[in-house]
Amino acid sequence: MFSISIKGSFEGPRDLGLDRISMDATCPRCQLQTPFFLRDVRLGRVLVCRGCRVNIALNDYLGGYERTRKRLTRSMDDLVKTLSRLGQ
Repeated sequence: MFSISIKGSFEGPRDLGLDRISMDATCPRCQLQTPFFLRDVRLGRVLVCRGCRVNIALNDYLGGYERTRKRLTRSMDDLVKTLSRLGQ
């Protein structure tokens, strides 16, 4: 089983901060939490469990990172447009 918890902050409408989102992966062998950043998934890095030293490959399955980034950017743009229309 592979579980993930997510922590992060966003600094503005155009700075989605996806690369800086911190995550923890539970090792499938020893159940120890191993921290990583979302940029590690984007770059296809390999985590090494701090407990049992097993390698955990981080893969951007079917380009999910890029799709999510585009959707979030589009949503933030739409929100800014809507708020600017309300202010007129």
